[in-house]
Amino acid sequence: MSIRISIFFLFAVAGLFIRLQAQVKFNPELLNDPKKNGLLVSTMLSTQEVYEYKQDPSLKCVYLENGFRTPKFVNENDWLLIKDTVEAYRIDIVYSKYPLHNGMYEEIYPLLLNRIKTTIEMDPELNDEHYEWNKVLQTHCTSDKQVNTLYHGVVIWYRLNKKQELNADTLHEEEPVEIVKEEIPFEQDHYKNMVESVDHIKKSGALPDSLKLALEGRPVQEQSAIIKEFLEEKLKNSKDIDLSKATKEEKNKYKKQVDEFMSRYQGSEKVVEDVLNRHPEWKNVIVVNDWTGSMYGYGAQVLKWHLLNFEKSGITSITLFNDGDSKTTDKKRVGETGGIYSEEADNVPQLIDLFNISMLKGTGGDGPENDIEGILKAQEMYPDHAGIILIADNNACVRDIELADRIGEPVKIILCGYKEKYGVNPDYVYLAKKTGGGIYTIEQDIEDIQASVGAAGEIVDFPDTRIKLSSKKCGGGSWMGSTDYTEKVFDDYNKAKRHKKKIRKLELVKQHHEEIPRGVYKMKKLNHLDMSNNAITKVSSKISKLEYLKVLNLSNNSIIELPSELGEVDFIEELYLSNNQLSHVGSEITAMSFLKILNLSNNRIEKIDSYNRMKKLEDLNLSGNNLSELPKSFSMLKKLKKLNLSNNKFKVFPVSLLGLSKLEELDLSGN
Repeated sequence: MSIRISIFFLFAVAGLFIRLQAQVKFNPELLNDPKKNGLLVSTMLSTQEVYEYKQDPSLKCVYLENGFRTPKFVNENDWLLIKDTVEAYRIDIVYSKYPLHNGMYEEIYPLLLNRIKTTIEMDPELNDEHYEWNKVLQTHCTSDKQVNTLYHGVVIWYRLNKKQELNADTLHEEEPVEIVKEEIPFEQDHYKNMVESVDHIKKSGALPDSLKLALEGRPVQEQSAIIKEFLEEKLKNSKDIDLSKATKEEKNKYKKQVDEFMSRYQGSEKVVEDVLNRHPEWKNVIVVNDWTGSMYGYGAQVLKWHLLNFEKSGITSITLFNDGDSKTTDKKRVGETGGIYSEEADNVPQLIDLFNISMLKGTGGDGPENDIEGILKAQEMYPDHAGIILIADNNACVRDIELADRIGEPVKIILCGYKEKYGVNPDYVYLAKKTGGGIYTIEQDIEDIQASVGAAGEIVDFPDTRIKLSSKKCGGGSWMGSTDYTEKVFDDYNKAKRHKKKIRKLELVKQHHEEIPRGVYKMKKLNHLDMSNNAITKVSSKISKLEYLKVLNLSNNSIIELPSELGEVDFIEELYLSNNQLSHVGSEITAMSFLKILNLSNNRIEKIDSYNRMKKLEDLNLSGNNLSELPKSFSMLKKLKKLNLSNNKFKVFPVSLLGLSKLEELDLSGN
């Protein structure tokens, strides 16, 4: 009887509210009594959850800020100054799902209703039933201090009228107005994964009883942070282990730890074990392991197989990648997403701690993973390896697939989650073909893959009948039959703008440009930019947006200095800056670890910074400058074959060159 009365009362209040409001969305009488009407008002707003809400200045919306615990705005004029010139259509109230009590969040109705009141008091016209109102709850909340760093406020979305759009086109002829799908990029909520991970670790032997007791009653985010800090300190102070010298008792102890670890992840198909058993010839290999969500069971198989087969195992190290340590999507840069952890395979207890740390740090984010970055980091850390095994998720795209050609050696891909009827994710076919590697399932070894591929992650032709491609669409390109932009060279900027999402090569030579056009920085897939022989004096910091750039030619301009952000374009292989006015070479160049060719001839260079990551540099031209010495770090250029130091101010032979055993050509004339 009491339930029927409550339901009747709820509908009665709702009916009264609708009759009272007419064209009004929120009746002030409801907003003034949060205790009585909080639930009702809350249900009038649709709810979305995001990991972290980020402001995007490129979207047509105003971000009003009011802090974590207050409804008052600090910048209401940002809306009041434009409200009469635009058309609002949506209002989002952004706040945090915090604090949690026993893992549960209880909505704070007084704060929600007061934020609505503050908004419609600022602009009563927004209180209209025609506007869409939403709640956006952020889930990346670990402590008071961390939550205060997040955005809390009201976002008002608006449209320009026809006349304004025409004016905008006129004002920005260089950059045509782009149609933006006006939606919040809501990310997957991984709170459930965090709860499960914390619970598993607490039940394992990884934590002392005293710490488990201290965790009781705390919000799960706080527990996660405490456990991470404990395991990181434990890992830092742990001693290295040589399994070949371990006693039988020690090995049994490690086996017990691994069995406990494996017990969390029952149900995963035994593809990793089966493939490793099939290939005892794989020796001195590094395993690079996707350590996100559904992949935990497969990574645990690596650990168990290695321990049980230590005498014949060829695994020397394990690298985990979790796609950014809970980093939000807008902060993930290709090749620098992060969340990568490595340990030598002998150290079983340390590896278990490492798996747990990476898991706790890896909650949140979007679907694509940073497979290639994980491989490149593992190569750098363990340069003496003889092979690479990738434990890959067939259901996940590869965020950085266009970096595959940087690997330079075969990748053996053990494919997890593969179903024959659905096929193989095209990203992994591309990766195997591009590197000369193979794909390995429970039943098949698919090597020498028959396919034609482009440079940007696309498969052009696929006649191989042993497997079929899945229909999954990833960011590397549209599979088969698409226009191939890999080799197409654009030399007309206006034409290039119309293909900005696909263009790979842009050559604007001798066109009197005084700067790199702003629209170039929107050509996200660009890998070759030649703007030599222009009148450029300055390079914008936006150069860092060209994440895939391999070749940059700015020779024969008037550039005086370079932005530090140039050093963030990590994968440049060829950089041409001859005949400019540079006087100093800093980390904006010397930080480029993939650089092979560097031409800085005919500048005014007097000094080169000692910081040096150019370990792949093969050809360096510094002729026609004002150098009298080289930093000691030049001795690290072990792959350098050709060096031109002619027409400088050297008086003695640079001693830092004495260790360059690969050097074939050296020009010191004119000194």
